[in-house]
Amino acid sequence: MSCGNHHDVDCREILERVYAFIDNELDNADCQAISAHLAECAPCLHAVDLERMVKALVARSCTERAPVQLRERVLVSIRDVQVSFGPSHPGGGLEWARVESSQVEMTQQFNTRPELPGPLA
Repeated sequence: MSCGNHHDVDCREILERVYAFIDNELDNADCQAISAHLAECAPCLHAVDLERMVKALVARSCTERAPVQLRERVLVSIRDVQVSFGPSHPGGGLEWARVESSQVEMTQQFNTRPELPGPLA
């Protein structure tokens, strides 16, 4: 994005660093340069303000608790799960994992011995 005007700091650089700026993770010189850019560039200021609003909305949403019934169902499901691991043959590497629950059973096959590349040319 660019507003079409020349700035000491390019609009793309501002937008790439917007989260570090909002979170006060930049040194004073960088903050001052970005603040000066925002004072003269309405599109970048709008983008930064939008990101601030989104961040505030997410922070507010994270403080809300799930309903009691949902939390209880999740805790029961977590306690109900059993995990098993095993080799495909004696002395072999770990080849499968099984997740068992009163509601679901799933077996995942995976290779623990990846193929090695041939000699380098």
